[in-house]
Amino acid sequence: MLENYIGIVILILLFFIVYKTYKIYVIRKKYGHIPGPKTNGLLGFYLGNLDEALKYLKGGKILADMMLDLSKKHGSVFKFQILDKIVVFTINQNAVKEVLITENFPKIPEIYNQVGFPYNERYLGNGLLSNTDSESWKKRRNLFNNGFHRNILMNSIEEFNTKVDSLLVRLRLLSDGCTKITLFKEINHMALDVIASIAFGMNTNSINDPKNELNHYVYESLKGFYRQTFEPFIIYNPLEWKFLYNYKQIIRKLRDLGRKQILKRILNLQNGNYVADDILTNLLKNHVDEKFNVDNMVDDFLTFFVAGQETTANTLAFCMLELGRNPHVVKKLREEVDSVLGSKSYISYEDVAKLTYTNCVYKETLRMWPPIPEIARISDKEIEINGLKIPPKTWIQVSTYVSGRYEEYFEEPEKFLPERFLFNAENTRIKNYTYFPFSLGARNCIGQNFAQLVGKIFIAKFVQNFDMTLDWSQNLGVIQEATLRPADGTQCYLLPRKN
Repeated sequence: MLENYIGIVILILLFFIVYKTYKIYVIRKKYGHIPGPKTNGLLGFYLGNLDEALKYLKGGKILADMMLDLSKKHGSVFKFQILDKIVVFTINQNAVKEVLITENFPKIPEIYNQVGFPYNERYLGNGLLSNTDSESWKKRRNLFNNGFHRNILMNSIEEFNTKVDSLLVRLRLLSDGCTKITLFKEINHMALDVIASIAFGMNTNSINDPKNELNHYVYESLKGFYRQTFEPFIIYNPLEWKFLYNYKQIIRKLRDLGRKQILKRILNLQNGNYVADDILTNLLKNHVDEKFNVDNMVDDFLTFFVAGQETTANTLAFCMLELGRNPHVVKKLREEVDSVLGSKSYISYEDVAKLTYTNCVYKETLRMWPPIPEIARISDKEIEINGLKIPPKTWIQVSTYVSGRYEEYFEEPEKFLPERFLFNAENTRIKNYTYFPFSLGARNCIGQNFAQLVGKIFIAKFVQNFDMTLDWSQNLGVIQEATLRPADGTQCYLLPRKN
């Protein structure tokens, strides 16, 4: 009997190997006309370029660095293989436009289902970030558009100032020149407070209470999500089942928090009580003609917290890292801030519009360190890139990180040069479809104007109030988790500004 079972297992394994071998042979032949890195021997036939990708990660680099090096070698369009999947990568300007705007190819379910339902637990669910159904997404996006209109943005200025000022108060207590500060953590708490207040009328006070419930759950949910990305077989490991159980409990608690906040707002609206004119209120009011689903609302609630907090905090942490490396930029930045603001501590909407160089600093940070370095879509028709026919149902990857470091598009790409974004600068006008840190087309980031506004206010107030010295012993590299992040979170020492 045992021999029969062993025989069956061997037959299944042989069938699996034959099936995979044939599948890989077919896809390699299908994409054989597209240039790309070679694979090494028999093992490379099955693993593709996975070994090379792992070398980059082990060497302290990110996968986008590998794509950049391959772009320099193979040009603006090439293919690479990971296991039994071939991906076409491109930074060709026309192709970026076609993929993200003209055709607006759909997101890839195999990728974004992991974002929505990690370990088969509903996390971001069918929210704006993870929804791969075009029609369903379009309805959700239309509902949210009214919540992000200009009036709400302008009305949020006071709250942006308040939250940034709260963080400055905390930083002043630490600005003795001796206390090491991890700016990413501090800014991360501020970002959570901003989103909670502006979008959902919540007072989370993460700045002064970093161990509060919501902050803890958001942080832990991201850690678990990241593990799934690089440990896909974790669900089959009995030694990890306790971790999986605890992780799912965290997600459920996080969703319960969101559900309670939403139901509380619905009750206040029904009873005619005062409610803040925020994103949540606008969204609920716009549901008059739509079938209401609380779980879908919770999906979007969490999407704004997770995506908004991470991207804002990481961008500003990278910005502070670059300012620490480039004191001449700080000098020019301060000159503008002093000229526009003088001794004012409150920054108005009109003031932000005048902070031209500050805007350039923010944009240059995003050029070098976009939170999401790559965007992947799946083609629903054949397209042509540089004369190469790309078959339908191809995974196509584009990257603002790689475009932003490609010498053909940006001169001296490794240098932090905010001046390249000045519209009146000679020969520095940005080429179309080479800079898209918030994506492009219909599925661009809905919260980008909020992120940019709070970012510029923070940058201006920070240089207005502090002198900063980086801790040069820290790891100045980058890590990729859910988003790009300074490896050690931008560790520094602060002093009150002297002049």
